[in-house]
Amino acid sequence: MKSFRLGPWKVRPEISAVINGDEVRIEPQVMEVLCRLARRPGAVVSKEELIEDVWAGRFVGEEVITNAVWELRRALGDNARKPTFIQTIPKKGYRLIAPVKPLGEESAEEDAGLRNTDQESRSAGSGEGGIPESRNACEVSQAEERGRRAGSWIAPLKAHPLSLAAAAGAVLVALALFVFPGVFMPSDADSPPLTIAVLPFQELAGDEYFAQGLSDALAGELARFPHFRVVARTSSRSAAGDQVSLEEIARRLGAQALIQGTVQRQASQVRLTLQLTDSQSGSFFWSQPFEQEDSRLPLLILRAAQEAAGQLAEHYPDVPRPSSQLADEIEAMERRAAVGRQAYEDYLRGVHFWKSRTRGGLFRAVQYFEKAIRQAPEYASAYAGLANAHIILADHFYAPSQPSLEKAHQAAQKALELDPENPQALTAMAWILWVRDWNWGSAEELFRRALRHNPSYSTGHQWFASLLEVAGRTDEAQFHATEAQRLDVLSPIVHITAGTVALRSGRPDAARHSFEKALQLDPHFVEAHKGLFWDALDRGDMDLAFTHCAFVQQHVLEHDDWRPYLLRFQLEDACQPKRIRRVGLREDEFRTLQAHLKGRQERGLFVSPFLWLELYAAAGRTEEASEWLRGAIQARGRHLFYLPQHLQHREEINILKDPLLASQLEHILMPQPRD
Repeated sequence: MKSFRLGPWKVRPEISAVINGDEVRIEPQVMEVLCRLARRPGAVVSKEELIEDVWAGRFVGEEVITNAVWELRRALGDNARKPTFIQTIPKKGYRLIAPVKPLGEESAEEDAGLRNTDQESRSAGSGEGGIPESRNACEVSQAEERGRRAGSWIAPLKAHPLSLAAAAGAVLVALALFVFPGVFMPSDADSPPLTIAVLPFQELAGDEYFAQGLSDALAGELARFPHFRVVARTSSRSAAGDQVSLEEIARRLGAQALIQGTVQRQASQVRLTLQLTDSQSGSFFWSQPFEQEDSRLPLLILRAAQEAAGQLAEHYPDVPRPSSQLADEIEAMERRAAVGRQAYEDYLRGVHFWKSRTRGGLFRAVQYFEKAIRQAPEYASAYAGLANAHIILADHFYAPSQPSLEKAHQAAQKALELDPENPQALTAMAWILWVRDWNWGSAEELFRRALRHNPSYSTGHQWFASLLEVAGRTDEAQFHATEAQRLDVLSPIVHITAGTVALRSGRPDAARHSFEKALQLDPHFVEAHKGLFWDALDRGDMDLAFTHCAFVQQHVLEHDDWRPYLLRFQLEDACQPKRIRRVGLREDEFRTLQAHLKGRQERGLFVSPFLWLELYAAAGRTEEASEWLRGAIQARGRHLFYLPQHLQHREEINILKDPLLASQLEHILMPQPRD
């Protein structure tokens, strides 16, 4: 792949970087967009052409192009209002207006070009120069791409219902853009989103969950603006908890503006005082109190969001003012029945415990969401929270999958009846359609619908990335995983998802970086140690593999953790040199683990069919493994989609040669339509 010069920048597609003194790394898809524009400098390239060329005609929303162009402008130091590199042509597409020259051997003339950039820029846009079609620096031949995909375990998915549903999904999603335009719609200016962080509010007297919950709610409302990128609540909370300066908090979060607030409750009134800070100057530029009856707190948050958005638009010229539709929504909310203070507080507590992801925390979350629903039966957000709690209980094997997903489905369905555009409910339903029903096309449609309504919903990006990764659409998966990382930069689990996506796309260095980032944020995070253990083992770094293996084993034993893919760490010598490389189980190891699992069942503890499947597969017992595979398929769960790779690379490979088991694995990859 050839490099080229773009104005003062050297563009290095082979390492996905642009260089002008400093080296700036960009995502591979973003680099492909730049290369596509560089083939025809000065010419307008439509979004449709970019989607066709970069995403090979796969259905993706236009937001991926908008975000890619924004990333390029950020990397190149460009400005959408006064561009020197990429110009937006409203309703048509984009064109590259900076001079483009191929880079062969470095010459004095090329180096001198840095001094003549201003003169060259004035003559840009003539269409001369550029990267010839036959020398496209970013071009990967279709044959190479087919070969890369064919080498993946996911190859059987090429006839998957997700691809069959894509054409119909494209029509439905296009229609949804007109039927459900949302309160805020992006303009053709493609202004770079303003990154804001809502720091946890301070409760002057009372329950900390209440104040933090209000800050979460405000962040959720502001996230509906397409020109805002709202840092996820967990990241804002973690950064603010370190007692550092506002400038340092903004730097850690990459935020251009910070929102702080204090909450005070008096009798039946709640008083919220907001304050906006510009991170560059460190100065406050707006403060205002809001008061509301405590029975109508969602209305308080919506009004505060409207005013804060307007003030941000006043201070930052590239940010448009809120649409008049928001005022209409506030009026509609005023006519609705009040949620009630106690129901709202119970909902906020449920959200708090849901974020813990622990067994005890998730069951407490269920209790609080159900309590909120009993007090406010028409409370859509409480139903959405309940759905998400049951989803995680099933996904983490804290409860049987099928009944948990059925409860999640009922709650999500009720939430959408009450609020058809609730992003949490849409995301929960998308997960259920994917994991339980294997309805890939409809799941994708709902994920996209949720993210259109709330582009800053990090969980939506994270879960959608998992679907796309399993479907073999690794470029799109990487986009959404990276977006989740930006929005929730201090969340370890988000970095784990990004690392997993990078592994599936053949980028071990990027995967290792994500796992290490998760470990930096939480040195005790077992999933980070597990990922780095397998990475070190693959690279032959046995000392490092032993270190991570020992940590995982200690965690497994101390926390009585019997999840799939952690089974081998229950063995006493799991991390010893003679055992650490070996796949499969000896007879004595099999008997030991079998006795443990039977003992758990006798004590009334839930043991997932996945564990039994993994146990018998690792022991090479094909017949029993096949029976438990049928049980796992019936139980349903996201982990079904990872079984082929896990069994092939981590357990007894010969088991895949059994026709019975192989046919059932094909059924996992090629699900049949439900009755």
